[in-house]
Amino acid sequence: MNNNLMAVVSNDFLEQLKGTLEKVERCLKEETKDSPMWMWVKSEDARQMFGVSRKTWQTWRDRKYIPYSQFGQKIYFHLDDLNSFMVEHKIQTN
Repeated sequence: MNNNLMAVVSNDFLEQLKGTLEKVERCLKEETKDSPMWMWVKSEDARQMFGVSRKTWQTWRDRKYIPYSQFGQKIYFHLDDLNSFMVEHKIQTN
């Protein structure tokens, strides 16, 4: 038995549906942007953001250059701490 259903809808309906879905997407992004969990990134993702080797990243962690949280084997960095590290190491140009 085939359960596929086909419906014919107007372009106006599709455009309205698309607009509604875009509004929902914007609302969800707005609601989650300040979510506490959104502000934390996995260690490997943070390392890739900085574009450094695993050895360098481990050295930075060992020297406590950037604060982090650890739960078992999982290590997370807060985006504010990563941003602060970047600002602290900013080189001013003339």
